[in-house]
Amino acid sequence: MGLFDQYNPHATPKSARLWAIGGGVVGGILGFIGWLSMYLKEDMPFVAVFFFVPWMTFFCGLAGWAMEWQLPSDEGVPQQNQNRPLEEKGNHNDNGGKAN
Repeated sequence: MGLFDQYNPHATPKSARLWAIGGGVVGGILGFIGWLSMYLKEDMPFVAVFFFVPWMTFFCGLAGWAMEWQLPSDEGVPQQNQNRPLEEKGNHNDNGGKAN
């Protein structure tokens, strides 16, 4: 299993980039919030924001890309009796199967 091997047949380069951007934004925000909470408690110096937030952004973006590009989609997996038409479930009508 290589890092750049595509295992999701529905993934496109554009969708993987969008997942990477979304993961990076979420990671950056969470990194900033984590740094800010520690900074306000005076447990972390101010300059740590220039290390903590970019690395959180990078690694969460990488994780977002990998989730879209490498995890196979669940489409095509049969569900258990969900959303099946009435013909497959059995047509139970009130008149005992007789025509009107």
